[in-house]
Amino acid sequence: MRRFIIYLIIISAFSSTAYSQTGEKEFKVPEIHYSLTSKISRYTILKFNLDRDNNLFGEDSKPSTISVAEIHEIEAIIKKQVSIYNKSGRERITKPEKYFKQLIAIVDSKREKIVWVNCMCEVIGNSWKKSIPIVNDGGSCYFRVKINLTKKIAYNFNTNGVA
Repeated sequence: MRRFIIYLIIISAFSSTAYSQTGEKEFKVPEIHYSLTSKISRYTILKFNLDRDNNLFGEDSKPSTISVAEIHEIEAIIKKQVSIYNKSGRERITKPEKYFKQLIAIVDSKREKIVWVNCMCEVIGNSWKKSIPIVNDGGSCYFRVKINLTKKIAYNFNTNGVA
């Protein structure tokens, strides 16, 4: 965890930033993607693209930023959702904090911040930092969830099917 925070501090020193309405420092979403750490990152922030993401969000959605504090909130919400999922008797998800995560953040028409999180237990190469992979099957190695950060709730949690 300490190494993660150090990487975030280094990255934030070299990246462009913005400030939220509360004055909290946020990562500005670049044109293509932003990886929170260079070499061993398990996070990438993809900028909302209506053509690609129209099935995830409404048309009135606007791209948003994600702060370090919000990433911690996202991790806590995912941990809670995984715990609920694991009690369902289906294939278990273990160590969700070790999954690679793609994040797309938007502000919806109600001015609520929504983040779609695509979680993968493994990736090949670096293409996952720029585009959303299509994976058939794989079970609990791949799951997705939408998180309303304004309300601190998760919904649309689902895993891939098992072949």
